[in-house]
Amino acid sequence: MTLIFLAASSVGASAQQIPDFDVEKQCAEQAALVSGGNFMRNACLQQEQRSYDSLKADWATLAPSIKSHCIEMARTVVPTYFMLNACVRQEIKAAQEADRFQFKK
Repeated sequence: MTLIFLAASSVGASAQQIPDFDVEKQCAEQAALVSGGNFMRNACLQQEQRSYDSLKADWATLAPSIKSHCIEMARTVVPTYFMLNACVRQEIKAAQEADRFQFKK
């Protein structure tokens, strides 16, 4: 019984932290797809750094549901901070606009 509780609480705790993505690997792989050049790798690393910094600044105030959803989405699609940040920004915007959307037949 205790083991189940500990496992469940560690899953919840890990969902509340910014995940640790292998940025170097992802950027090297993306650069190799187009040319293998340093320019593409460096541009990717800069984009990842900006995305990580944005997430870090806002992470503590994000709803746990947004964190969980976006972490899962990023891990499934492309495990990058850019993808995670894009998901977070889209979820925030969608939540703000939820009252304005009405389905009409």
